Amino acid sequence: MLLEVRLKRYIASCDVCVISGTFMKYIIREKQMHESKYNAGSKARCDIERILENSGVTLRDLVYETSTGGNVFKKVLLHFKCCKEWNNCTKDFGRGDEVIIQLPIRNHTVFFKSVVGKMIKRGAKVTGVVHDLEALRGSLRKDTGFQKKIRISLEETAVLKMLSKIVVHNSVMKEKLHVLYGIDADKMSCIEIFDYLASEERIGTDGSHKDTVVIAGNLSKKKVGYVYSLPNDVKFELFGAGYEGNEDRDNVKYMGKFEPDELPGKLQGGFGLVWDGPSAGSCTGVYGEYMRINNPHKTSLYLASSIPVIVWKEAAIADFVQKNHCGITIESLSDISGVIGTMPFEEYDRLRENAVMIGKKLKAGNYTKAALIG
Repeated sequence: MLLEVRLKRYIASCDVCVISGTFMKYIIREKQMHESKYNAGSKARCDIERILENSGVTLRDLVYETSTGGNVFKKVLLHFKCCKEWNNCTKDFGRGDEVIIQLPIRNHTVFFKSVVGKMIKRGAKVTGVVHDLEALRGSLRKDTGFQKKIRISLEETAVLKMLSKIVVHNSVMKEKLHVLYGIDADKMSCIEIFDYLASEERIGTDGSHKDTVVIAGNLSKKKVGYVYSLPNDVKFELFGAGYEGNEDRDNVKYMGKFEPDELPGKLQGGFGLVWDGPSAGSCTGVYGEYMRINNPHKTSLYLASSIPVIVWKEAAIADFVQKNHCGITIESLSDISGVIGTMPFEEYDRLRENAVMIGKKLKAGNYTKAALIG
C-alpha cells in the first residue's frame, strides 16, 4: 500500500513538471585549459554557445586538460576518466530536458555512447550539432589506423544513430550520413552556414581593393599547401598562424595572425578565398575532398567581414554562395585573375551588398537560432 502511494505521488509530480513546462534546455560547453587565443578551431563552437545562452539556453561546463598520451594502459584510463567527467556533468539531465552537444566531442572517450544512452534512458532528448566528423573525413584517408577507426565508430557513428536530432552542414552531408551509416534523414536538419559573431561592425570594401584576395586560417604547408603555389597574376593577403614562407612575394603579403573576433575588422580585400588541400589547380587531398561535404567556417568569416567569397565550384558551400549571390565559384585558382579582372564594378557591388546582408545575419546568430531554437 505504501509503495502504491509513493508511486502515485511520483507520477503526479512528473505530470506537474510536464504541465508546468519546467524542463530545461542545456548546451554542454567543453572548455580546454591553456588553449591558444589564435586558434579559430573553437570559434564556431563558442559562437553557438553564446548565441544559445543569449536565447535562454543554460550552459553546462565540462572543463578538461589535454592529455599528453602515454602507454596503452594510461590511454584506456584516460577514456574511463573522461567518461566519468561526462557522466558527472550530465547526471541530472532527465525527463523532458533537451541537451545540445557539439560534435565531435573535444574530450574523447570510447564510452561516449554510454554517456548519451544514460541521458536518453532518463528521458532527456539529445541533439547533436555537427562541426566535423572523422567518420566522413577519416573515410577519405587510407592511413587511418585500426584503433582510430574503432574510436570513431564508438564515439561518432554509434552516437549519431541514438540522437533525437542532428544539425548537419548541408544536404550533401545529410545524404552521406543517411546512405553510409543509415542515419534517419527525418531527424537531420541543415544549418546552411555557421554564424560568426564579431565585435566590430563593418560595411566591407568600397571596391578599391576589388582585385585583392584574402586568405585567412591555418597557413601550414601540411594543411594548405596551395598557399605556397599561388598564381602570380593576383594580389593575395594572408592572415593566420603557421605561415612557413620565408619572405613576401611581389603579389603575396603576409599580414600576421589575429584573434578570431578581431579578424573581421582587419580584412580589407575584395574577395575571401575558400580553398583547401595541396593543389592550386583543384581542391584535392583529404582536406580538399572534404570540401565536397562540409561548410568551411572561413566562408562565414569573410561574409561577416562583408567580403564576397571565391569558392571551389564543387564544394558543398558553393550552392549557398550561388543561391545568395554573395560570391563566385571557380575550378582552379588560375581562373581568379580572368574572373575578377573583367568583372564590372556594378556586378562586384551587387556581390558586396549581398555579402553585407548575409554578414548581418551571421553576426546576429540567425542561422543557429533557426536550427536550434526555432
